[in-house]
Amino acid sequence: MGVIDPSGTSISALTRYPGKAARLETWGDDRAHHALAALVLRWERLGRPTLPDLRVTVTYGELHASKAWRSIATADSVVALDWSPPT
Repeated sequence: MGVIDPSGTSISALTRYPGKAARLETWGDDRAHHALAALVLRWERLGRPTLPDLRVTVTYGELHASKAWRSIATADSVVALDWSPPT
């Protein structure tokens, strides 16, 4: 998993080597580092959900900003990706 800063000045990625804990590595300035660290913190606060916990919602017609983890707007829809709330 990784993040590229929209300005193109930095990139961060979670890397994992056999037998070692994951590391957050950054190239360039620290903008992408902060963005990825915030995503990891949110994931941890949600209880470290797994892929089956991922919720995909497609909304047609009413296009509005989504509060989802990630959203992709097209001409007539919004695809929102978010983790299911912890149970």
